[in-house]
Amino acid sequence: MFKFLFDFSFNLFSLSYRNGEKLFQDKCVKNIDIRKIGKNTIIYGIVQDKVRLISTNIKLGESGKVQLKCNCELNKEARVSGNQFACKHIVATTLKVLENFGIDRLDTDTEKCENIVQDMVLCPKCGTKLEYEYYRYHHVGKMKCPNCGFGTPKRDYETTKIDFENKLVTIKDNDKNTEYSYSMVADGIINIYNMLSAIVALKQVGLSDEKINDALKKTKIVDTRFSQDEVAGKKIVLHLAKGQNPIACSRVFDYVRKQPEKKTIILFLDDLHEDNETITWFYDTDYEFLNGDNVEQIIVSGKRSKDTIVRLLMAGVPMEKIFADRDEVESVRKYFKPKDIESVYVLYDLYAMKQKEEVHQEVKKILEDTFGKKVEE
Repeated sequence: MFKFLFDFSFNLFSLSYRNGEKLFQDKCVKNIDIRKIGKNTIIYGIVQDKVRLISTNIKLGESGKVQLKCNCELNKEARVSGNQFACKHIVATTLKVLENFGIDRLDTDTEKCENIVQDMVLCPKCGTKLEYEYYRYHHVGKMKCPNCGFGTPKRDYETTKIDFENKLVTIKDNDKNTEYSYSMVADGIINIYNMLSAIVALKQVGLSDEKINDALKKTKIVDTRFSQDEVAGKKIVLHLAKGQNPIACSRVFDYVRKQPEKKTIILFLDDLHEDNETITWFYDTDYEFLNGDNVEQIIVSGKRSKDTIVRLLMAGVPMEKIFADRDEVESVRKYFKPKDIESVYVLYDLYAMKQKEEVHQEVKKILEDTFGKKVEE
């Protein structure tokens, strides 16, 4: 059950999620009923979709098994084929269960938006320009409309403290005025939001803080998205950064820039599953975040490596820090110079898993050869 709720939070860019989010925001979820039946928790929902009332049913089994049922046609077709499908009505139901949670103001929040893309500038109710008390990233922050009063709602659950050193996240239940510190699954702010949403959902269906925390201690981000190891005292971080997705890449770039150590960044973000010539997303992506004094090298590769060089130069990265080769492994073999760094960040596209593993092995080999130490398995 925990794994479903945690993984579900990652599908934020799907069409079903966007349509479900709109139903939720338009207050189309008319009823939620959460019941504990034996060892199962069942969430019943009623969603108004135009003139129809749609029934949803999310069954969460103690063993982790999840059943998603909805009487819309798309969900019925998926179930006939033996598949689970989170249609827009299931998404809207889940968001209603999770509504009104957030993270309190952080030291890293800003008074001005640092991102190129900001999706929420005008009030969705009256069209007046919104006023932000602070920005976290893109349109996420605390805001209000000076005209109609629309704004960030009062939170039922709120992250009040993030302890990166001890890997703890403290969440307050504002209704009960109680706090509990949970084990941190991963230290990226997106992952903390995902963790918060899963915790809130599990608390809503009746699980105790202790039981939730026990599950968190056993949970990790899958290796295809994020992994970390160390060779010869140098940290190697492998982080998925979805090509053609400027928000996803900007979030990863922001995570990398906030790590204080001297680093090399290795980029290969070409979408390898299709021959796509579109590079407009480069200019919606915050490559400026890679222009830091603690970045020693940026090594780029792939068919679009020359376009990436142009974008990095436009972001202010000095040419002497940029190295490129069309081949992913060859670019590392030629240009990776680890003597003056403390870490390596390998940022790769969703469809470059094979290249990611090959680059990882090459980085480890170069570190071993440079420092004369055995590669740690």
